[in-house]
Formats: sequence, C-alpha cells, structure tokens
Amino acid sequence: MSESLDRPIEVPELTAEQIQARVLHRDGLMLVIDKPAGLPVHRGPKGGAGGPVEDEGTIDMPLGRLNAERGWWQKPDPDGQSAVTKWNVLGRGEDPASPLTWLALEPVTGRTHQLRVHSAAQGWPIVGDNIYGNGPRFGEPRLHLHSREIVIPISRNKDPVRVVAPAPAHLQERLRACGWNGE
Repeated sequence: MSESLDRPIEVPELTAEQIQARVLHRDGLMLVIDKPAGLPVHRGPKGGAGGPVEDEGTIDMPLGRLNAERGWWQKPDPDGQSAVTKWNVLGRGEDPASPLTWLALEPVTGRTHQLRVHSAAQGWPIVGDNIYGNGPRFGEPRLHLHSREIVIPISRNKDPVRVVAPAPAHLQERLRACGWNGE
C-alpha cells in the first residue's frame, strides 16, 4: 500500500473541450466541475502559469517575519509591516511548457525580501528562488532577480541621477526567451 503513496499522481492531459464537457452546473454564482484527480484548479504555493495574467498592477501585502529562527525570512502577514510593490510586464515567453514572464518590479517600500515574497505569494515566484519559490539549493538556475535601474533625486534644481546596470549572464537566456533585445 505504501508504494502507491510514494508514486506521483499523473496529471491528466485534457483539452479545453474535454474540461468543458465536465461542467455539471453553471450560473451567475458558481461553476461545478467533475474534476479528475491530479488536475490542478489553482496555483500551488510554489507557483503555476509563469506570471500574471494582467500587464501591470500593484501588490499591497504587509510582511512579517516567518519565525524567530529565520529572522531574514518573511511571509505575508496582515499584522506585519506595510509592503507595496508596483509591477509591469516587459515580455512573455512563448513556450507553454516552460512559461516565463519578464517583470519590472518596483518596491515602493523597502522590506527584506519584499519582491521575492510578493511574487511568490501571487503564484509567480522568481526563477531560481530557493527560499520562496522552487529553485535549487545549489547550482542552476540561480536567482533571477536583478537591480536593473536606480533613480536618485539629488535636489529640486538638478535632474536625478539615473544608473542602469547590465543584465548578468545567468539571466540573459531567459530574458531573450521573453523578448529582451540585449539592451
């Protein structure tokens, strides 16, 4: 009996028409589907569709410590500190087997691991994130988070200082898959 528990559930390959044929009830309040075992109906805690459906948005989700032993690690916490991230899609990969989205993330607030926790909580963890996503502890892919640009206001009489850093080598292949042109 324990052998069957150790084997992963096979996820059925269903077409859109086959899924629609399983609709048992539909009205303005609910949808009831005869769902076969193994077919996911929502993204799990480690992510799913590869990025947001929308092209831009704001995440307003307070963060707090995961626990005292892991002081740097954070979690969504309604009683935590305010944390706000603006985001917009810069490109999307075309491979449905390996969905990728190139996002510009702007931390309005500056909480520890804010971008990583916010992305993971939305169901689109950052590639290579081994704390909040499903990245490996060692090896590839390394964390695909890069501080691309910073704008620093100096004074009212001067333009702000704008600094842009080149994309690191380990990000470039996936960036190209999402339409990055190398700039």
